[in-house]
Amino acid sequence: MNAELSELMKGRWGIEHRTYAWQQCRYCGAAGNDHPPAKCLACGSIQCQRDSRCSICLYGVVSGFSLGYPRPVCGYAHCGKEPIARAPRVRWVCTDHLSRPSLTIAGQKISLTDYIGQRVDERDGTRRSSYPRIVRFIWMS
Repeated sequence: MNAELSELMKGRWGIEHRTYAWQQCRYCGAAGNDHPPAKCLACGSIQCQRDSRCSICLYGVVSGFSLGYPRPVCGYAHCGKEPIARAPRVRWVCTDHLSRPSLTIAGQKISLTDYIGQRVDERDGTRRSSYPRIVRFIWMS
């Protein structure tokens, strides 16, 4: 647990945002104080713990959030494992089933794992986005 905590305290991915006169989180720009760091269970990105959905891969679940009661499980038959991401049609998927769901983007089918990988590559700047970039992610320590 100490290794994971030290990893979270090194820094996190934030977004470029406009600074206003009121108090706001220096990482994500939301009003209020700085949010605690959290890790996406699907893509591994460290970010603010302000929402249960990952702001980078868009489908991953951020650690530290309650997903409701009763606790959801993977939507594939006879699995019952803890989910790490939201998925179309089955609602939740675990680590073992992350590559099974597919998304249709611009008429092309892509697996959820490949989509998350593309989003991480866009975050790191190793892949150019095929759509206009709304948010620019930056590493902040």
